[in-house]
Amino acid sequence: MATSATFWNSRDSARPGGTRSSSVPPIEPTANLEAASDMKNLADLTRTNPAAAAAVRALIKADHTIGAALAMMQTAMATAAPPKAQDRPSTPKRDHARRPGCSNSAPLSPSPLPNRKRVAPHENDAPRKKPTKGARATTPIIVGSEEEDDGLDIDYGARNHNSFEEHWPSNKICRLVKSLDFVDMWFFTPAGCRAAAKDRRDGTEQAMLLQADGTLKPAGPPQSLVKDWDLDAHDFRSAADKWLKVAMKMGVSTRMQNSIALLNNEICGHESWSTEPTPLIRWHHHQRETWARDRFTPGCYALHALDPATYANIRLRGAVAASDAANTRSAIAEAAVATMRQQQQGSTSSRQANHQPQGDNFPALPACVAGQAAPTTFRAATAPPARTDRPFGWITTSTKEASNSSPRGNQHASSSTLGAASTGRGTAGGSTAAHGARAGTTATSSVDRPLTAARGALGPTQLRASGWSAALHKAGLAQRYPTIVAGIQQGFHVGLPCITSTFVPPNHKSATKDPATVRAKIDKELAAGRYIGPLSRPACEAAVGGPFQCSPISLAPKPPDGWRFIQDASFPRSDPSHQSINSQIRSDDWPCTYAGIATVIWQILHLPPSAQAAARDVRSAYRAIVLHPSQWPAAVVHWEGEFFIDTCLAFGMASSAGAWGIVGDALADVLRHAGIGPILKWVDDYLFFRVPRRELHSINTERVLLAARVQREHRGGVILWRDGDRELTEDFSTALLALSPEPDEWAYDFSSVDTVCAPLGVPWSAEKEQAFGPRITYYGVEFDIPGRIVSLPERKRAGLLLLLREWLTRATFRRDETESILGKLQFATHVVPNGRQYLTGLVTFLGLY
Repeated sequence: MATSATFWNSRDSARPGGTRSSSVPPIEPTANLEAASDMKNLADLTRTNPAAAAAVRALIKADHTIGAALAMMQTAMATAAPPKAQDRPSTPKRDHARRPGCSNSAPLSPSPLPNRKRVAPHENDAPRKKPTKGARATTPIIVGSEEEDDGLDIDYGARNHNSFEEHWPSNKICRLVKSLDFVDMWFFTPAGCRAAAKDRRDGTEQAMLLQADGTLKPAGPPQSLVKDWDLDAHDFRSAADKWLKVAMKMGVSTRMQNSIALLNNEICGHESWSTEPTPLIRWHHHQRETWARDRFTPGCYALHALDPATYANIRLRGAVAASDAANTRSAIAEAAVATMRQQQQGSTSSRQANHQPQGDNFPALPACVAGQAAPTTFRAATAPPARTDRPFGWITTSTKEASNSSPRGNQHASSSTLGAASTGRGTAGGSTAAHGARAGTTATSSVDRPLTAARGALGPTQLRASGWSAALHKAGLAQRYPTIVAGIQQGFHVGLPCITSTFVPPNHKSATKDPATVRAKIDKELAAGRYIGPLSRPACEAAVGGPFQCSPISLAPKPPDGWRFIQDASFPRSDPSHQSINSQIRSDDWPCTYAGIATVIWQILHLPPSAQAAARDVRSAYRAIVLHPSQWPAAVVHWEGEFFIDTCLAFGMASSAGAWGIVGDALADVLRHAGIGPILKWVDDYLFFRVPRRELHSINTERVLLAARVQREHRGGVILWRDGDRELTEDFSTALLALSPEPDEWAYDFSSVDTVCAPLGVPWSAEKEQAFGPRITYYGVEFDIPGRIVSLPERKRAGLLLLLREWLTRATFRRDETESILGKLQFATHVVPNGRQYLTGLVTFLGLY
């Protein structure tokens, strides 16, 4: 293994006269006697700065010694740190010693003009008229004079290091931080800082309330205040960092700054943070609140002195509260089941004789709870809990009925039993009719039967649970992505709502005008096993366990010559009697990364011109995500009087992009931990960069610097890492490795990617693969790496020119045509930024209608 000195020398010799020189000095190999000291330093760094320690371990993995990796990180942190106050030239202090014979006079300052001696004023001198202040540029500044003493301590050697458009809490909150009082973390979140900025603009930062007795009191906290434990974990962590930043800027003592940093690291770096952040947030809140109360007590404990017993007590109280809530839901569910049993017993003999299910004759449960706790949600572990899903029972239907109701032949529902998710709780009366069972059908408690039928009905997926489990644990990502393996095995929860009444809207004209294409799409899904059907309405209600809701089918063009099958889950848009599926989904609960054109340009500019890129696309990525049976009632498709249960993720659902995106992010992270990269992704499109092996050292050095600077942010449905004004899509904690066997070859090729992805079952599309080369097409744009050029593909450019020529020959246009061409031209401004100014006419035109 090469020493650190060899690493720097070889890199410098490989790039004579280049611009990628590093400020890191050569590091001599450490002696064996220093190994114990290096291990201790690494342990200390892990405790105080986990992100930096992760970067150090990545360097060690890339064949650097522990001492060399630590030294590189120290240099990186010193480079990234802002200049300290003691490093800047200080403002000279004024000498206020009185001169003999002068009262309250300032010492003489040097005369601004040569050969001119300044005379001290005497007490008996007549007062002179204060001169009118002229332009500052021409008036000499006399330091220490009374008229120029404005009370400001200006350091002319300092610079403004405030970030552009940085959010900052109110002055009141800053004073509370300076006095070490307790402050809710919401005030440091973007929402709290925006509220403070609004109050500053409106002049209401010091608002007072008039009481009934005529006295005034300060206004209380805003109504939008969110308690610490109700904040998203990402927002809380960002707020904790902002708290420390405010403390540093307000001049809080160094020991208290260190104590705040240690408290944040202990809580946010806890092993349970990624899976169970709420108890840790409550622990953080309790520690701050009690310390602010006790801080003036003699011998007070340090702010970061946490007691593990407190955390255990918080977790215990949380478990008790959850148990009480579950018991309440159970009581509601059992009461609802008892009501249904009474109604079943009072049903008419004619219904019993006909043996025909009458789905709408049974009321829905008052809430989507039947004694089951909320399932594990398919989202980042720190996201809020999902809505509780509706109950499912075991429902037996007649094979004859199923076949009669399906003229095309029921491929999945012809068996005598349709399984659904178990509620996990029996009823007092033993075997009862489950919600959705009808007269003439036989229903048994879900406790009496295993869940084999429901699992057998899950849609097929090429993803392999065992491979994902092994890969995530090997890369140390199991806690970051805790629901993927269970989702592959049992189906994913993607936030689809509970359905209380069956709703079947008509399909859109784009589908009804092309029935052959729709039928071909449905037949394809049936052949792949992703649709259950066709079913009649009663049989569909029996299969999903009660009422269901359809989303209208629509077709959208899919370049170059195909059609995309879409379920319009945003319909209806303005019907007070029915909510759309998407209006009940919080898509922000599934945040993931998106690397757009700006990120690709940034990445290319941070790679040598010799770099190459390639692209791969995951075939039918959404369809690889199978749904948990609890999601089926909101995933039903209706076509020509027949119903089909879509068991996989569909286009048109608000959570689809993020639900797949979390799996996609996990795939990218697994590849990065294998030493492959850099990697960027947009939904199911992956962009791979590679460099010659000789460039790896310089690239990894830059990645270490980035790892020390970037800050993770969660903004809506997007996860990003911010480096100043740049928004990036990884934390740069992993090193790029030389995976090719030849020393003069590239760092890796697609065979290395396939070695990692084969056990995972990733369905790459061979038709859309682009081999490694100096030019690549991604996100509809061509990138020339050595030329540093971005352009539109020829097909897209020619099509846009043809459309513009057609527009120039017409005098009238429809609104949808105008919106379409405006969207295409706005996309083209990624390549021609100066073209934005020419689109104002179209924007104004659209605003008139």
